[in-house]
Amino acid sequence: GGMAVAQQAAKRQRLNHAAQLEDERTSRTRALAAKAREALTLLQLLASNNLGRLAARIDQGAQRMLKSMNLRDLVYDADGETVAAKLISVLITQQLDNAAASAGGTAAALGGAVSGVEEVAVMLQKNCPSYFKEDDRAFYQASAKLKAAEAAPNASTRAALVSDALATLSRVPLACNLEYLVSQLAYLRCYEGIVDVPLRAAAAADPIGAALRPEAGAAHEEAKQRRRAAYQHIFSTLRMLVSGEGNPGAAAGSGPDAQKGLTSQERASFKSALLKAAFKSGDVFFLECLYDAMIAMGDATTLLSSDPPHLERFLAEHSGLATATGYGSSVVYLPNNGAPVGPLSRRQVQLAELLAKLHIGKRRFQEAASVYAALASRRSGPGESSVGLEERVSALQAAVLQAKSVGNSGLVDKLEADARLMSYQAQVAQRLEARRVSLGPESEEEASELGRQASDLATGLRDVSELYNDYAQPHKMWDVCLQLIDFAGSAVDAALVRQLWDHALLAAADHPESAIMGDSTSQLPSALSPPLGRGAGAGLTVRMSAVAALVERLGSQFFPSEASFPATHVAFRMEQVAAGLWPTAHAAATTAADGYKGDAMARAILGACHNSLPAALRVYELLLARRAPGVPEAELAQVRLKVSLLRSLAHLCRAAQAEVVSALVAPGLPAADGLALATGMGPGRAAGPQAALTLAHREAGNLADACERYALEARRLGDAEAEELAGVFDAVKAAAR
Repeated sequence: GGMAVAQQAAKRQRLNHAAQLEDERTSRTRALAAKAREALTLLQLLASNNLGRLAARIDQGAQRMLKSMNLRDLVYDADGETVAAKLISVLITQQLDNAAASAGGTAAALGGAVSGVEEVAVMLQKNCPSYFKEDDRAFYQASAKLKAAEAAPNASTRAALVSDALATLSRVPLACNLEYLVSQLAYLRCYEGIVDVPLRAAAAADPIGAALRPEAGAAHEEAKQRRRAAYQHIFSTLRMLVSGEGNPGAAAGSGPDAQKGLTSQERASFKSALLKAAFKSGDVFFLECLYDAMIAMGDATTLLSSDPPHLERFLAEHSGLATATGYGSSVVYLPNNGAPVGPLSRRQVQLAELLAKLHIGKRRFQEAASVYAALASRRSGPGESSVGLEERVSALQAAVLQAKSVGNSGLVDKLEADARLMSYQAQVAQRLEARRVSLGPESEEEASELGRQASDLATGLRDVSELYNDYAQPHKMWDVCLQLIDFAGSAVDAALVRQLWDHALLAAADHPESAIMGDSTSQLPSALSPPLGRGAGAGLTVRMSAVAALVERLGSQFFPSEASFPATHVAFRMEQVAAGLWPTAHAAATTAADGYKGDAMARAILGACHNSLPAALRVYELLLARRAPGVPEAELAQVRLKVSLLRSLAHLCRAAQAEVVSALVAPGLPAADGLALATGMGPGRAAGPQAALTLAHREAGNLADACERYALEARRLGDAEAEELAGVFDAVKAAAR
């Protein structure tokens, strides 16, 4: 008996379960049939309003879905509901536009449009509730009110209609057709609404705030995409205002001014009001997207001048110069915090430069200098994240400029030193690359090594000793060696410095066509222009020009440092080259008649001494008196060399004569440095015309005394050209007295 009871209970359970399944199937079938009926009703309504025209007004993505859609898709598929919603939106928008256009946008016609939309909405909600919900009805009612506001008889009525519509829209943001709605609000110049409704839609599309929580993983990225889709409607309006292309609101406006373009003043006012509303937002992610969009539009100037909230944070984080601690919390700004940043993309570099400009605008020069210093020291990467040495130098120079504004002398000194050393490093890298390019295919291994070294130098600042020992000296870049020694500033053996100068001068003389000349802008007084004596051969003239250009370029960088620029030794070597006495290999084949008779040596020494005649004359006085450090007296005793020295002195004395004459004619305007010849008189700065005249007479006397000594020295040589030079000194002496 117990077995039979159990079997009957199991049978009843099976029958009950089967009945439940049958009820569920019947319910689903009825629901499907009801939705199919709704779909057919909707299609009938759409067809009666020209479905083809409606379909042409939806976006291209929806059009593609519609082309391949059948009744089953419309009833059963999520894409079907999406397409239906877009077609309904176009239908009601068309109802509003047609009603407004039929009566020229009058208040009565627009009031009728509101009634017409309500009728369609009631019919859709009654017959197609699956496709048209209560939120959809609320949106279209609000849209109709905005349409009515376009023809409101006065401002107060318009404001009331807009306010009522916005209150409704704020409750149903996800039901809004943002593209059309933003256009309506733009036509009505409702700036707050243009910002507020899309932001509400963005928040509703991300109810748990996943876009603001990076730890949410994949949901975080999806939420950001949904929010961006809503933000874009604000940015599209702003883009039209910034570019001047298009008229915000023209697509939705029905009044007589709908298609009328905005003046530049109106655009500026519209943009200012729109940004003012946008900057009030508490949505940090929106603000960051807004800042990014404005920079992409080329409107960074407006952004910096507005200084909106969270801008510094955005620039610091997205440039890679700061570490984020999460949205809504504080950020520790860490520019150049000891370890190099990067590699950075071009966009990140642009944001960093904007960050520096933001600091400058706020007179925070220390922070701006830190940003530029971080850019200069950043790590290099492949492609667009690579950093050239010239770019690093430029960033360091910008950092120096900002540090000077702070008045921090220690920081200025450090940054200037880094900028100077980086410029030398760039010079070395450029020459290595130039040598690599010049090599033929037979030197593939050497070319590869040069390329590797140039690439290594581009990765960041090197130590001065590393640059000297590993790059400049092995590659015989003698001028760079001298620059690095001058930069180091430490005690260096004077004999080594003289040897480096010798190497540099020989390289310029032997290869004048490839000597690094630089830009020489210093000019010698016109009294030095006419050369004395006969001209030399073209080859020697070219070599002397190269040597002189090198001396002027390097000497002017080092003067008055004797440690880096031993002027007497350099002048001695130049005069030896001019006389054909150096290098020694050339001396035997050169006669006095072959020597160089121009003024390149005097010009070079004067330019190297920053156009100071006293300093240049002092160099030659020491050589003539055989009291030059490191210069053998025996070599200074050679007649050919003495003649060359006296020739350069004659050029300098003629220049000094011109300054004396100028001082005597205009005693109130003495020469910039005063003559202060090697007779011991200090530089003259007269307080008044009479004192200046007295000083000028004294300097003229000193010049005459010096020329008398030079003439005597020339006559002792017993050389024809020396005798000619003695006559020049006599003439200068006579003019000075």
